[in-house]
Amino acid sequence: MTVEVFDLTKFQSMNGTPLDEYASRMLAHGSEMLSGVDYDKIASLLRNADEYHSVYLLELCAQLDPNRVAAIAAPYLGSRIASLCCTASRILGSLEPQGISAEVRLVIKECPVIDLYWDDPTSGESRQIGTNEVFISELRGKLGIAS
Repeated sequence: MTVEVFDLTKFQSMNGTPLDEYASRMLAHGSEMLSGVDYDKIASLLRNADEYHSVYLLELCAQLDPNRVAAIAAPYLGSRIASLCCTASRILGSLEPQGISAEVRLVIKECPVIDLYWDDPTSGESRQIGTNEVFISELRGKLGIAS
């Protein structure tokens, strides 16, 4: 079976279920599908991406260069969007502590506790579902960062 190569234009044009299916294939095949993808180009797209594309772009960055993703993921710990905060926390938690720079540790240390929200697709309402406190606390503990 031939693995398709990641197509950035196709990825950016998708939404909903097609985006989820495409991104799932991308994540499942990792390096095979991402061969030749430019980390800096992917990382630069985060500035203007919507929530769903941002989650997948963070995942892409983590697969493309785990040594550089911490600096991009850490600020999302302070995002009020639950999926982005959760993704950032998972990515950062999966990294080796010695690979996390002093600058990223400072971002984690100074990250405020905020309410997290989820947009209910049925009603369109934004609903509070908790805070980022556990994510921050777990990362601080893993990295030996005093509160």
